[in-house]
Amino acid sequence: MRRSARRRPEDVELYPDVEAAIGQWWDDHNGLIIGVTNQGVVGYGTLTVTEVEAITAATSAAFMQDPFDWIEVCYALPAAAGGKVRPYHYRSLRRKPDYGMLVSAEVRAFREGVIIDWERSLMVGDRPEDAACAAKAGIAFKTEEAFFSRPRRAS
Repeated sequence: MRRSARRRPEDVELYPDVEAAIGQWWDDHNGLIIGVTNQGVVGYGTLTVTEVEAITAATSAAFMQDPFDWIEVCYALPAAAGGKVRPYHYRSLRRKPDYGMLVSAEVRAFREGVIIDWERSLMVGDRPEDAACAAKAGIAFKTEEAFFSRPRRAS
C-alpha cells in the first residue's frame, strides 16, 4: 500500500503488484491473512478511531477481493513517545515491536476454530517495528520490497 501525507480514506491506493502477490501467497499457502497495524496517530491526536477505521475499511475495499481475514489495530502511543489522547497515551503490549496483536489474532483464530501455525507463518512489513515484532514472536519476516519483489525504497 502507498503512504499518504493526508491520511484520508480517499487517499488509499494500492501499488499495482500488491493484490497479485498477496493472492499468489494465499494460493500457495491457503492460510489466514491478518493485518497488524500500529495507528499511534490516535494516541497522538492526529486522527480519531473512527477516521482510522474508515481508512482501514478503504484499504480492504481497494482490493478487487479483500484478502484480509481481519485486521488488528493498535491505537496506543505512549506518552513518552508523544501520546496525549486518553486512553491511548499508554504503553500497550499490542503495539509493535511487541507482539500483542499476534496474541490477539491467535485468540480470535482459536475462537473461530483455527489454530495458527506460527512455524509456517510470515510477517511482511515496511518498518523496523515489524521486523522486531516478528523476531520477538519467532516467526519469519520479509520486507515489503522482498515480498513484492520491488526495489528498496529510499529512506
